[in-house]
Order: sequence, then C-alpha cells, then structure tokens
Amino acid sequence: MYLRRTAAKDWLISDALSEYKVAYKGNEGVDALNLDLKQILKNSTQEIKIKMAKKLLAELNVIKGDDSRSSSYEIKNNTIYGHQIFGSANHLNIEGRGESDTEKHRRKKAKKVNKLDKINDFSKTETEGDDDDDITSTDALEEEIEFGAEDDDNIDFTSDLDDVDALDSSISFRKCAYKYYYCLEKKKEVGLLPTIAHTLLEETGDHAPLDRYTLKILDKWEAKENVDADEQQYLRLSMSRIIDTMNKRNPILQLIGEAKLNEYRQKLKKEDLNLPSTISDFINSFNKQVKDENEKDLMLFIMQAKLGAWTRNNEDLKKVIEIYEYLVVNLAELKNINKTYSELQCFFPAYHILSILFRDTNIKIVIGEKGCDTSKNARKINEQCFTLKKPTNVRGRKLDLMLVYDDIVLCSAEWKSMASSRAVIMKQFVKNLRVNNCILHELREHLDDDNTIILGMDWKGTNNSLNTISHLFRYLNIHFLFLFSFLGLLGYSYCMKVIDKVVVVKETCKLFLPQDKCEFEDFFDTVASLVQFKAHYVDMTKKLKVKISKHRRDRFYDEQFNITPTNSRSPSPHTFFTPKRPTTARQHEE
Repeated sequence: MYLRRTAAKDWLISDALSEYKVAYKGNEGVDALNLDLKQILKNSTQEIKIKMAKKLLAELNVIKGDDSRSSSYEIKNNTIYGHQIFGSANHLNIEGRGESDTEKHRRKKAKKVNKLDKINDFSKTETEGDDDDDITSTDALEEEIEFGAEDDDNIDFTSDLDDVDALDSSISFRKCAYKYYYCLEKKKEVGLLPTIAHTLLEETGDHAPLDRYTLKILDKWEAKENVDADEQQYLRLSMSRIIDTMNKRNPILQLIGEAKLNEYRQKLKKEDLNLPSTISDFINSFNKQVKDENEKDLMLFIMQAKLGAWTRNNEDLKKVIEIYEYLVVNLAELKNINKTYSELQCFFPAYHILSILFRDTNIKIVIGEKGCDTSKNARKINEQCFTLKKPTNVRGRKLDLMLVYDDIVLCSAEWKSMASSRAVIMKQFVKNLRVNNCILHELREHLDDDNTIILGMDWKGTNNSLNTISHLFRYLNIHFLFLFSFLGLLGYSYCMKVIDKVVVVKETCKLFLPQDKCEFEDFFDTVASLVQFKAHYVDMTKKLKVKISKHRRDRFYDEQFNITPTNSRSPSPHTFFTPKRPTTARQHEE
C-alpha cells in the first residue's frame, strides 16, 4: 500500500486517499487510511513517520469534518467530494464547492473583516523610518523584491514542508508559520496551514513558548481580530526565536515563566568591567582635576596626559584620553541635543567615539545607507519559505553604519532622531535585534563554530523612549553578546546568548555620555565597556583571518582539482523578515 512503499517524508494526503479509494471502494478507503495512520502512531518508533502520520490524520480529519454531512468521498481528477485541491495536494489550499460552516461564519463577519483588514494590514502600518520591515522610507522602493509580472496566486504552499529539514520538526514548524504569515498578509486562503502548524508545534524546548505565541497571534489575525502594533513587533521577535527580557511588557515572558527566566539570567553572567591600571590612573586623576580646575587648566592636564601616553606608546590610553578630550571640548553641544536635531547630529557623538576606538585597526566603519548582505541572505531564505519560488532581486537591508572586516559584516547600525515616536522606536529596536541575529548566524558559518558569540553596542537617541542609533557586534570566546543602548545620551548595556534554539537578551548595566562636568565621576563603567568592546572586536578579526585563509585554500583546491566541495549547512529560516510587496504596487501606494 501507499504508506508502505512511499517514503514517509513524501506522504501526501491526496495521493494516499486516491490509492486507498481504488483499493477499498467508497468510504472504506477513508476509514482504512484513518486506521493505518493510527496504527503507525501506535507502533512506529521512527520520528518522521510519527510526525507525518499526525499531519495526514489532521488533514484527513479536517476533510471529514468539513464534509460530515456527506456520506461519500468521491475522488476524481484530483478532487475530493466537496473540496477542490489546488497545488500539490497537501490540501493547504482547499476551496469548497458548497459553503462550509466556516465560510458562512466568515461571510457573516464581512463588514468587520473589511474594517479590521485595514487595522491588521502589517504592510501598511509603518510610520516614520519604516517600510514593511522597518527600513527608512527613502529606501523602501529599493528594498522591495521585484516579482515582475509573475502571478503568485496559485503558489503551492506545501511541497517545501517535506524537504530534508522536515526531519527537524521545529524547523518545519517555522517554515509553516512563515507561510501562514505570508498568506495572511497577502490576503490569501490559509487552507490547512493553521492545522498543520498546530500539529507540528512542539510542547517542550526553549522555543516552545515563542512558537505558541506565534500561533496565538497568527490565529488571532486569521480570525480577523485586532492585532495591535506592539503585538506585530512581538510576533516578529517570536518568529525569529528572540527572547527580549529587557522589555517588561513583553507578553512572551509570562509564557516562559519566572523559573526559566532565572535560569537564563544565571547563564548570562556579565563580564567584569576592569581597565588596565594606566587607564584607571588617568581616569582617577581626571576626576580630581575636573572638580577643581577651569576649562583651560583641565585641557592642559589632558594635553600633558596625552603626551605621556604617546611617550609610552600606549594605544588604548591614547584613545581613552582622546575620548575625554572630545567630550570636554564638546560638552556644551552635547548638553544642547534635543528634538530639533537631525538623525546625523544625534549619531555623531557615538560615531566620533567609535572612529577613535577603531582607528589603526583592520576594521572599516562603513556609513551612508549601504546594503547589508547578511540580511540579504536571510531574506532570500524567507522568500523561499513564503513563495517556494527562487527569489530574485532580493536586496539587503540598507543600514546607516556597518563594521566590516575582509568583506564580512561584523555589525549593523541604525539610528533615529529624538523626535521619533514610540511606535517607530520599537519597530527600529525589533528590526535591529533581528538584523543582529542574522549577523550572529553568518559569523557562525564563517567561523564554523556553533558556539560563536558576538559583542555589540546599541546607541539610542530619544527624549523619553527607546530609539536605536546603532548596533555593533563582535565575536567572543565567552558565551554572550553585549550591546549598549542610549536614550539621548543615557543608555544601558545588554547581552545576547544563543541557548538551545533561542536567542536570549538581557540587560546588564547602565551607561551614559556626560553632559556636565560633575557626571564624569560616574563615567568609568562606560569607558571600560568601550575599551573592552574594541579589544574583543580586534581579537575576533584575528580568529576570522585564520578561518578566511583556510576557506580560500579549500575553495581553490575544489575549483582546480574538482574535489567534492565540503558540505554546507542546509539553509533554514533563522530570522523573520516580512514579505515584500511587488515594486509596482509599492510605487502606486507611495
């Protein structure tokens, strides 16, 4: 029979029903298939068979339930009585010949649907600095995926569920959830996608609460209920398997539970903020001078300290003194930063300090809205999940700042002006977390190390709420990622760590840039964080250099001597980005 001679990963409900119908006649075929699938669940020890049997049973139950008033299941020309199958018959797109109870329910709520469609249209809720996925409005057109004249109305949303990644049910769930999202945003029929997604949902594992939240919001959206702006952003994080513990309003934290959160906190131990004695001595002396001396005498002290650092050729000390000099000279300007300042003016203090830190290193600071190939690769994988087509004209996210080493993106950076709204700020923050996740996965590939960790910095500029100015990432031997976020000139640091199949984000300490002389006394921890940030980044490039050289040699031998290329990981979605609309449609809308 079909279930015995066909590999489990290739089982399709339509093929199974067709064969059982011929073998058993009439409804007996449906009953026989139902019985055989239950026997597999009872007796089989193979995970793939158990999973596929559950999936086929769920599809069979839906078909039987929707057509319970009929006593026959006639199958002719790929048609089940009462339902027409579209695509590859996994029954994800099923159109009823008659009107089912579900369709009646939807028809009765037509007016409510039309109203809430506008509310729940995730692609049209972007405000300042955003397109579908939070890129700036000036770049939105260039960021779109150009589908051209292709018609995706008859896309088969099921065949990809049974590829090699189906052996990992959590990956299959993500692909299914991504397609579910795509259908909802494009206002297409979801078919059995919700049923299959619930079937593939795992009840255990660190990712389980995130996946449950994903389905909760997608089901709410599918039922045409109001999904607010915050839920949209939390959904994007949950679909990317990112746990943000900094935001106490995050509803996912309640699903995880305090016990598990405490376990995460124990695994995310912050690094001690120590500095070399030469730098500590300078800071202590400066703090004494800044209280008693006028600006002229303070600058003379700084110049003398700088001369001593050059005499000893102490690079880190020279850079720390230069940072202090910049802050003292520009103290009045820093104090005046307000809502009237542009994004560039808000970013400049952070950019200037970073330029000092990374001077004379092999790390380039790239600014000016350049496309990030790391996010481009992630978006390609996403589009394959959404449409099952080979993606074309996919462009990387344009970013305000990137750190790059040997054409490898080490970090991304974005910022907004202080006048940005809370909604824009949250969207930008969520976007940056996801871009950073892409960078982490890319570095894992380059370093061929699943334990790869990155260190980062996130500056934010706003008056009373979070707003991202920049994200800077780097590889570490320790097992967590540090980031720094600023509200105007105030901020905090937080770390990210991959734990099993999720990325956990946790706040670690408070940071700031001085706006008054009296504030320098508390500036030590911020300086220590900056120095460690630069040191770890330089250390990371050394590790990358070794790996890059090896990869280049391997590629040379593969190309010259036809050696079978080394196996690469099967691409699977790791970071969620919303599907893009056709360029022509976007032009019309704008």
